[in-house]
Amino acid sequence: MQVDFMFAINGKQLLEIYQNNHFDLILMDLQIPILDGYETTSIIRKMSNSKKALIPIIALTAFSESEIFEKTERYKMNGLLSKPFDTNKLHDLPTSYSIPKNIEN
Repeated sequence: MQVDFMFAINGKQLLEIYQNNHFDLILMDLQIPILDGYETTSIIRKMSNSKKALIPIIALTAFSESEIFEKTERYKMNGLLSKPFDTNKLHDLPTSYSIPKNIEN
């Protein structure tokens, strides 16, 4: 499976990149600089483009899931991965949000 991706070094850059590109999923570190993951997610959820506003967002954190679960739900994040994360779980989460594309032979 091929995965195309882009990195943002902070929440402000993520928003700039997201405005001009299409993505199927965002993996959001909760402790990114300038705008943290919660603030960035809140801005995304308020976008006037409903397709962009509803993108699946998976939170990444070094905190335990039990410490952060309620807050990620409040900010309307779609999933949560604690660091260090199990690579199988990392693979399964984005895969569960992917849309199969027709492949022509």
